[in-house]
Amino acid sequence: MYPHNSKYSEHAFKSANQIYFTVWFGENDSELPLYIRRIIKWNAKIFKRNKIPFVFLYKGNRIGKQLLKMDQSIIKVDVSNLMQSANYETLFKNFKNERETQSKFELMCFQRFMVASSLFKKTNSELVHIDCDFMLSEKIIHETEYLENYQIASLGTGCTPLVYFKNTNFLNDFCGYFTQNIKKCDMVALKDFLETENVKFTKINLSTDLNNFIKNNSYLSFSIRANIEKLCKQRNIKIPNEKNNKDFLKTISEFFEFENRIIKFENKEIPFAHFQGWTRFVAKYIFTNLF
Repeated sequence: MYPHNSKYSEHAFKSANQIYFTVWFGENDSELPLYIRRIIKWNAKIFKRNKIPFVFLYKGNRIGKQLLKMDQSIIKVDVSNLMQSANYETLFKNFKNERETQSKFELMCFQRFMVASSLFKKTNSELVHIDCDFMLSEKIIHETEYLENYQIASLGTGCTPLVYFKNTNFLNDFCGYFTQNIKKCDMVALKDFLETENVKFTKINLSTDLNNFIKNNSYLSFSIRANIEKLCKQRNIKIPNEKNNKDFLKTISEFFEFENRIIKFENKEIPFAHFQGWTRFVAKYIFTNLF
């Protein structure tokens, strides 16, 4: 079992070739939502099977207690002591929220990369950021196993739910860019960084059957949403104004299958399911009622 200690964890993952990391910053009395816990456990099993370190960076006492009960292969690191720096102050001072979500959340999306940059500074491992609500299939792991000749890679130019940094240097560069060039969200910041800076970006091309799911969608957050909406249109399923309608969620949940580390949507294997925006209600329904 790994203790919640950043110095010990630094030693533990120094020798790894590739590290996946995810982040959740909460208050001391806040908890991880059930559907997030289910997704983390699902991903952890895939990483464990493929001998890939999975590092969970967190803040919050209750969250720490919940994590202790999870798969012991997950390296859980309390990063409370890494939450402040001069760069944070610059970001917080200059950021103006242009979105409907709370400023605290939008800032956290930037801050997670800054914390990871600080934590992983002593390792030369390939670093892969994965959103907490981003559920992988095992096949995508095998298809991205041997990436070559890149500095930053992803499934799309605006894909912060899953982004590869060849080493800490390129993660540092990204953090330095968005600190001085404030953008409305982290996805836009990454897209602009790749377009304006001297960075060798590689778009990950999946096999045809998986790539059909995302096609030309650079913002992968929309892929599940777009596919659900397309399916509803094809089958004359009315999408209610209140997306947490239980009858609607039950209908949608029946199009998903989760088995043997494979995710299927409408009987077709898909590379991932990013339950972001209103589709989080779908995840909450699935993992409350079906698991």
